[in-house]
Amino acid sequence: RACCRLTGGAAAASGVSCRAPGSMGSEKTPTQLAIGYTAFAVSVAAAAYITTKALYAVFTAYVVRYHKELAEAEAQELRKSPRQFTPSELAKHDGRNPRHCLFMAVKGRVIDVHELGAEFYGPGGPYKHLAGRDGSKALALMSLKAEDAIADLAGLTEDQLEVLDDWAKKLYEKYPLVGQLVPERPATSS
Repeated sequence: RACCRLTGGAAAASGVSCRAPGSMGSEKTPTQLAIGYTAFAVSVAAAAYITTKALYAVFTAYVVRYHKELAEAEAQELRKSPRQFTPSELAKHDGRNPRHCLFMAVKGRVIDVHELGAEFYGPGGPYKHLAGRDGSKALALMSLKAEDAIADLAGLTEDQLEVLDDWAKKLYEKYPLVGQLVPERPATSS
């Protein structure tokens, strides 16, 4: 039809109307057609966005679950055959990365707290500063300060060392041993 060759306002100003392709007899002005096509395009874009978000959420959940399964397998293996951890290796087990289980050290012994202690030692927990490190001094001082979560016991009193021994005994009974903390390995030059 002639009106379909006219653009926007020219067809509307001339009072001519057009039918939408595939429509059954309903007359539309070019402005109505433009609004209809725009609404359709927005609907398609919204559907694509929602679908993409849903697929991303499913993918993310799958990846997190996969990493947790790997971490659990690692923890099970370490319970059978504990290994040595350097402080930087232990730091990876602070609960922020699902690829690594939640570990902490007490008096140099690395224990797995991810199953029974995640709410206490994991991100957001009251003892989160102990995760991924040897926080023996903080236990001896009964401190929640992150700066006290260190392995150095220098300057502690006999009473504080007894408190640490009590904590160590309780934690060793409750959580499985997965390793021993060792000093950082010296960097090798190539």
